[in-house]
Amino acid sequence: MTRKIKIAICVVGAIILSIIDWRLGLGWLIGWTSLLTLEHFRNLFYNIILDEQQFTVKKYVGYIIFVFVILWLPLLLAFMFPAWINPYAIAATYLLDRLLLFMTGIFTKEKANVAS
Repeated sequence: MTRKIKIAICVVGAIILSIIDWRLGLGWLIGWTSLLTLEHFRNLFYNIILDEQQFTVKKYVGYIIFVFVILWLPLLLAFMFPAWINPYAIAATYLLDRLLLFMTGIFTKEKANVAS
């Protein structure tokens, strides 16, 4: 459900921001694309972590480097080329993603592990 909400926010936000300024829309799209890509690979990596036979330190270090690159490379490029990509739109997507994660976590009821 959260993924569908994020995709809807991405599309609607990109359309609205592109009407205002195309650089804002492009930054918004790049930000959400990197976050959705990160979310996809994070789920795959967590499955590897939970399976102790597949887990290696090399895979973990590779994942950390991947996270660093996928989050910071778009921002770096945006600050290097602000005439093309709005860096503040990318930063806004990162903050909004954290806010959505926090808000959905507040209202999600989890089953308590109670011993019978």
